[in-house]
Amino acid sequence: MAENNLVAIHILHNNLLNASRLKKEVTSLSETGKFQKIIVFGMGAKTPKHDFSAYPKNAEFHLIDVNVSNPIFKKMVYGYRCYKQIKNIKADFVQPHSVETLPIAAFYKLKHKSTKVIYDAHELETKKRPLKNWKDYVMTFMFMLIERILFRRFIDAQLVVSANIKKWYEKRFNHSVYLVRNISSQKPLQAGTENPEFSYRKIFKIEKEDLIFVYTGAMETARNTDLLLEVFKDMQPNKHLVLMGSGRLVEKAIQYAEQCPNIHFLPSVPMEDILHYTSSADIGFSILRDSNLNHRYCLPNKFFEYMLAGIPVMASDFEEMGFYIDKYKCGVKVKPEFGSIREAVAALTKEQVNEMKKNAVAMQADFDWKNEAKEMFKAYGI
Repeated sequence: MAENNLVAIHILHNNLLNASRLKKEVTSLSETGKFQKIIVFGMGAKTPKHDFSAYPKNAEFHLIDVNVSNPIFKKMVYGYRCYKQIKNIKADFVQPHSVETLPIAAFYKLKHKSTKVIYDAHELETKKRPLKNWKDYVMTFMFMLIERILFRRFIDAQLVVSANIKKWYEKRFNHSVYLVRNISSQKPLQAGTENPEFSYRKIFKIEKEDLIFVYTGAMETARNTDLLLEVFKDMQPNKHLVLMGSGRLVEKAIQYAEQCPNIHFLPSVPMEDILHYTSSADIGFSILRDSNLNHRYCLPNKFFEYMLAGIPVMASDFEEMGFYIDKYKCGVKVKPEFGSIREAVAALTKEQVNEMKKNAVAMQADFDWKNEAKEMFKAYGI
């Protein structure tokens, strides 16, 4: 490998919108000064929302539009087209960002044997589907087969997002696993120092003594958005829910916001503005359903976003999130059920929240993306 002349290929199976982990990784790799080019491939059509100007200048982006309705065939067609585009590129590293894109990297390495494959598992890949029907079983079996076959021959190192996922992979496969958590690269904020332009209290005219609970991100059933709406529908009027994001439940969120004075909605905002909005809340939600092992072992980026915004978190009582809440006293653990969430929200006082805010701010010193990037560099060997 020639220093300062390295080339890396990143392969994702999404449309690259809201790819916060990708942006942090590409930026950190570029800042080493060792990469001539970082090439990113994603699946989807380019839209006006695609703006890559915040990425480093040596990063280039390719979106592959696949007009196929069947999700399995869509992934296969994308894999074929993506491989056709990368097969003649001479790269030092290929980083597939999911089990779906792992075969593309494997085929590439068959032709370019010296290339190092860095498998970036954003989740516990083979345990991320709830097993509800035969399709779920088939897809899970396929993912397990892909990992088991390809790990032995093609993967040089792996990145994971939580300690429990790291242990899970180390126990099953004899290869190098590096913990790179989804910590924001933005500068930490302190709750209560919000810019009026981003203040939920100003935007929605919420009283100073009222508590503001916030959820940011994808509004989906798996993220319990519908459960939060039901919890706050009949909650005492001094407890407010702010939902900010996009997803399939946006229309439902808007409908509840129109009917309930303590429920509020904002569409997605630029990634660089999220912390500023979030810091004006009192506590954030990170509640996933107990539907698979991936949820129990996950450590979502929003968990760290709340902490970096200087506010505590109310989260599912799962292994990873529960560990940090217990260690830093920075939030409340709940069962991902209506009764448990409602009881916790109703019981929470301003005094309790203020104490947890102090703990959330104190723990910021222990979490810095630069430390996570160092682990990524170890995986790359740079």
